[in-house]
Amino acid sequence: MDKTGYISQHCMDPLVITILLLVIPLGILIGLGAGIVGMTAWPLVVPLFLIFGGYPLHEVLLSSMLIDLVIAGNLSIFYLRKSEIMVDSIYSTKLGVVAGVVATVTAIFAFPILYQYSDLFKGGSAIVTMILGGLFIVQAVRMNHTDISDDLQNTFVTRGRFENQFSGKQKDAIAYGFCIIQGVLTGVLAIGGAMNIVIVLMFLLGYPILRAVGTAMITTTIMLTMTVITYLILLQFTLSTLPLVTLYMVIAGTSSYLAVTKVQNISERKLRFTIGIVILIAAISATAQAYLIG
Repeated sequence: MDKTGYISQHCMDPLVITILLLVIPLGILIGLGAGIVGMTAWPLVVPLFLIFGGYPLHEVLLSSMLIDLVIAGNLSIFYLRKSEIMVDSIYSTKLGVVAGVVATVTAIFAFPILYQYSDLFKGGSAIVTMILGGLFIVQAVRMNHTDISDDLQNTFVTRGRFENQFSGKQKDAIAYGFCIIQGVLTGVLAIGGAMNIVIVLMFLLGYPILRAVGTAMITTTIMLTMTVITYLILLQFTLSTLPLVTLYMVIAGTSSYLAVTKVQNISERKLRFTIGIVILIAAISATAQAYLIG
């Protein structure tokens, strides 16, 4: 069957129609999670496209990365324009290049053998993600009510407190080291969200939430750009999921932008609580989806 016939057959498939019906709720959830804390579309998109759509594994992984890339690129522009958040664009770019090189090399080696483990991509437990969401909520409960604007005004004070824990070289080593790990994850599994980087910047290096998210978005944009180009070349620019992916990108991109504009005006405590709730909802949704369609 030629490419046109393959796509036409899939577009008429009732299971693909189900994916279309889920575009709005899942797209909004993906956008909210990405806009607030940099969550990836992977746990919601990959099992759905693989099982309901029956699309080839590599194209599904590329689809997930494309959604993450569009969101990360869009939000990177937003954070770069917010000078008061003080995102270091040069440092973020360096992190992104390191992660991107590792992801690209890893993807080239992993690409031929992924089909052997395709069943591993069809769902699974999101217990770790749920625990992470709970951690944010616990932090929010224990925090004093502090306005985000006050947090931004005291950024240098906040940063100074954490300078005592790690030297500059140690902080760089942690950041670059984790970007290498993230690059491997992206190259092997196509997990391209910024949340892992956000967590490291916040909990290990002491970044305020907004600066952590902004830095991670720029880093992720560069890393995913390099990885997506690699996948496109390896797939000879074939992507049968493009119509569906475009819908998800539009809805997720819009909701992520709306989410990130709203979090600028709420307290640090409420922001952490919101992050926890969104992460929990996404984790529960991904787990439920895995059991329902697995």
